Amino acid sequence: MELSATADSASRSRGVFLALYYTGRLDGRTPKFDFENLLIEETNKMSGTEYASEMKRCGAELAAKGLKMTQIGKDMTQRKAKMPTLPTGPAK
Repeated sequence: MELSATADSASRSRGVFLALYYTGRLDGRTPKFDFENLLIEETNKMSGTEYASEMKRCGAELAAKGLKMTQIGKDMTQRKAKMPTLPTGPAK
């Protein structure tokens, strides 16, 4: 969460995306999960080195998911190009 409060806009964006991604994963598993308290408890336990390591690990995971989504978009574009064109005018 510290990244979402930084002055650096690129780091802030990464922090927001990481927070949304992992919140979605947790909420999908356990909708009534107390995310706020767990986040506070866990970040208070972490040293600066552990925090940096986790940010790197989580950032790499998010980047991999982003690459996968980019590939899916490319695949969909290619599939669409191969589909026959349907008439768009009024039915006769």
